[in-house]
Formats: sequence, structure tokens, C-alpha cells
Amino acid sequence: MKEQQEIAKRLAKDTSTVTRWLQKYRVGGLSELLAIKKAPGEKPKIDDAALLALEGLKILFLYFNHLILLNSIPSKGCGNFSKNP
Repeated sequence: MKEQQEIAKRLAKDTSTVTRWLQKYRVGGLSELLAIKKAPGEKPKIDDAALLALEGLKILFLYFNHLILLNSIPSKGCGNFSKNP
């Protein structure tokens, strides 16, 4: 839980958001974490090309934050994390 709090602080997110992300990842892996859910009803206001661009940005954001976290968390007590991704 302490690690989730630290990650939330570094990403300027609430701890519950980080917990939700981890649950999604544990259930369905990276594809579930990155999935964009569509609510039923009204047609989306963003076209498919814009959604693809946002997906790419989201992947880059997660990747760079992953690298930053790996390089900023001390190696002791972090399980299998490595400072060299």
C-alpha cells in the first residue's frame, strides 16, 4: 500500500486511482489497463484517428512514468524491480 501511495504522489493521482489501475492490470494485463471503455448511447465526439493518437500518448506516458519510477524507487524492498528496464 505504501508503494501505491508513493506512485500516486509522484503521478499526482489519488491512491484509489493507482489501486484501480493495478487491479485492471492484474485482471487483464496491459491491454485491459489501456482499454478505452465506450458508454452506450450518444456517438463519440472524438473520431477514430484522434482516439488512436490518444492511445499512443497514453502508452508513451505509462512507459516514461514506468522508467521514472524504476529509477527513483530504492532497490531494497521492491521485489523483482530492477533499476535497468
